[in-house]
Amino acid sequence: MTVFRTGGYSLIDALMVVFIVGLLTAILTPNLRRAVATANDAATKAYIHHVIKGVEAERDIATMTLPAAKTCAALAHLRADPLSVASCVYDPDVANETYTISATSVTGKRFYYNGAEVVQLEP
Repeated sequence: MTVFRTGGYSLIDALMVVFIVGLLTAILTPNLRRAVATANDAATKAYIHHVIKGVEAERDIATMTLPAAKTCAALAHLRADPLSVASCVYDPDVANETYTISATSVTGKRFYYNGAEVVQLEP
């Protein structure tokens, strides 16, 4: 009696492939999460700069008057804050003609614009 062997894969071959894919996933997942968190923080800082441009665009050129207190999204000419931003606050100081912007990323990091630069606040 002749035994014919088909050209398929054995159970061991399939298990090895599943093991290798699982191992690669376990190695790459922490790096991917770290990259996503870094990207969310960078997007939050970029959003603050976008709001700064909106404030400067709405500032009255003749009197240098700041725009009234609005939401950050309204100043950035958006309907809502981006998904990377948990909260954003624009605080004008009309007496001193300065303003501050503070934003919190979805990662929990807080960023603050003090009139000169965007800095990360310590937790």
